Amino acid sequence: MNKRVVLILFIMFSAAIAYASVLKPTPEKEIHLPPNAYGLPLSKLWNITLEITGVENSTAALDWLLIKLAEDGSLDHIVLEFYGMENGRPKMYHVEVNSRGKVTFYEGDVERRLGGQHPLKVLREIEKLDFRGIEFGEDGLVVDVDTVAGSLEYGSNLKLYLLKNGTLTPLKRIRFKSSVPWHVIGICKRKVMRSRSGSAESTVTVTITENSMTGQCFVVFMPQDLDKAVEVEYPTQT
Repeated sequence: MNKRVVLILFIMFSAAIAYASVLKPTPEKEIHLPPNAYGLPLSKLWNITLEITGVENSTAALDWLLIKLAEDGSLDHIVLEFYGMENGRPKMYHVEVNSRGKVTFYEGDVERRLGGQHPLKVLREIEKLDFRGIEFGEDGLVVDVDTVAGSLEYGSNLKLYLLKNGTLTPLKRIRFKSSVPWHVIGICKRKVMRSRSGSAESTVTVTITENSMTGQCFVVFMPQDLDKAVEVEYPTQT
């Protein structure tokens, strides 16, 4: 991604950390998801989220979604962050699912609510995507859904696609100029670099996960987000 996009994502990540510092932990629950991404029922995850958080469904707005898959397609980690109302109070929710299907969530009061898509709309669209047709990295795949706004252009060396009903259609260039947030979905090969330090008796393993700056990604937009763009260019048909 270009420097402007990376900067915005960094600012959003820093804000997420600040919000997380005031979130309150709640009891854990377990759900049963398929052992891999092929047919992963993300809409079921949203139903569980409604049950455990108490958020008013119609007020929910996605802020961030992260899905990590191992090299064999097995689910490694899911993070879902969204805003919503509960008993008349605006809140932020942070939901995590680990590789064993255990769900943990945190919630905290916020001063304002951002206007992303309803989480279920995004989860359903990704749910339709056939991961069998996507090349995984050495250590799996990462799906990263961010919420952004402002003046941004996607193109140049990026691989761009429209995601509609599980089908990926190539795009050439997209330009946004909007105060209304939209979602950008990065789907990246996952490469984990491991190094060891210390003596044989005391060994520390450092794990670094590559991100979108490695060039091993493509960028996806949903139709409702392209509706917010001021310009969408498709590749020339030959």
